[in-house]
Amino acid sequence: MSLARTRTHGRRGVTLLEIAIVLAIIGIMAGLAGTLLTENLPSWRTRRAAAEFAAALNSCRQLAVVQGVEFRVRLSASDPDLSGDSPNVGVYYIERGDQASGSTDWDILPWDMDGSGAAAGEGTVEISKGGEDALNGVSIAPWVALTGVGGDDIVFSPRGWLVNPVSDFNGDGYIDVTFVNKPARGRGATDEWTVMVSRGGLVRMESSNQTAVGGASGTPAASEWMSSDASGHTP
Repeated sequence: MSLARTRTHGRRGVTLLEIAIVLAIIGIMAGLAGTLLTENLPSWRTRRAAAEFAAALNSCRQLAVVQGVEFRVRLSASDPDLSGDSPNVGVYYIERGDQASGSTDWDILPWDMDGSGAAAGEGTVEISKGGEDALNGVSIAPWVALTGVGGDDIVFSPRGWLVNPVSDFNGDGYIDVTFVNKPARGRGATDEWTVMVSRGGLVRMESSNQTAVGGASGTPAASEWMSSDASGHTP
């Protein structure tokens, strides 16, 4: 009994000062976590935007081979003010041609066999603020003007090659499209991912710190467009 009474008397409660210190530490950690999250989210979105664009290119390449007609990614809108506080901008389309060469009619995916255009919106990718695929803080940088077949498009033939003229490729033999982390630009930093496609239709990604992902690849990435069968019908 004496020992138990001694132990009880030796206990003490938590002081207000100790509670205040713990709360202060929690507040500091929450603030740091919030700052890291704010800075890292646009960086993660930038890589995601580039990866999805690369997947679209790979999908177009495979579908062109399987279906025997041209497919293309048509660039539509880039951001003219990458360093400013203006909303992010970026739009492109994934389309199916009507011929193996020299297509004159292009249908935004998924291809509707009756020509109604009812599902055309699914092949429209708009990462701009407020867009259906919005990735806030991420923009497509202005690209070097392309000739393609209709202008500013990357076109795959049924052989899996690009039909773009030589003048559309840079000195390294690529057509490249760059995705930019705008908040990072605002802080004076560079955080970009560039998607590059060769004349042979091989796609690779490279970051602004020269980190390459996957190397040149012609293996299609999984995507919603990959569900099309050889007849061109999308379930």
